[in-house]
Amino acid sequence: MPTRKERELSRLRNKRWRAKTPNPDVQNALRHTLRKFGATLTDYHALLSQQEDRCAICRGGTFVIRGGKGYWSRLAIDHDHQTQKLRGLLCNNCNNGLGRFKDSVLLLEQAIRYLS
Repeated sequence: MPTRKERELSRLRNKRWRAKTPNPDVQNALRHTLRKFGATLTDYHALLSQQEDRCAICRGGTFVIRGGKGYWSRLAIDHDHQTQKLRGLLCNNCNNGLGRFKDSVLLLEQAIRYLS
């Protein structure tokens, strides 16, 4: 789990990155993906800020530590597969978890009962 100082550094670096836009290809790819859901880059950054640069489910940040090394990971854009409406931004683990449960509330409830 990242320390408080690492999380603050993560937020600061993300703000600097968004301000500079160092790689236009990344921004263009993100714009293209957002367009599918009727959202803009401004919407994405507002949602990112609203979620405090954290996953909407587990509240994990964009700074991930694996194998003793840290790296930056963009939060995945989560959307409703029926309406194509943007729901929020998720870390890869939470996004994959929802996908594996096929966005089914029933399956998730059964999983919760199983774990209990």
